[in-house]
Amino acid sequence: AQKKAEAAKQAELKYRQESCLAARKNLAMLNNGGRIMTVDEKGERHYIGEDEVAQGKLDAQRDIESFCN
Repeated sequence: AQKKAEAAKQAELKYRQESCLAARKNLAMLNNGGRIMTVDEKGERHYIGEDEVAQGKLDAQRDIESFCN
């Protein structure tokens, strides 16, 4: 039981570290400016607007606060 608990704790730690890194990268990309493109489920390109960039920054900052402590 203790080994399972330790393995679960290590998995959670790894998940938090990876999520923290991803959130920091997302925030840096959004702060760099320029045109940011996404690809939808049909494979079509979509450039995100200022509102989506602002929301992305808020989401990334929230994720950083959540995972990077």
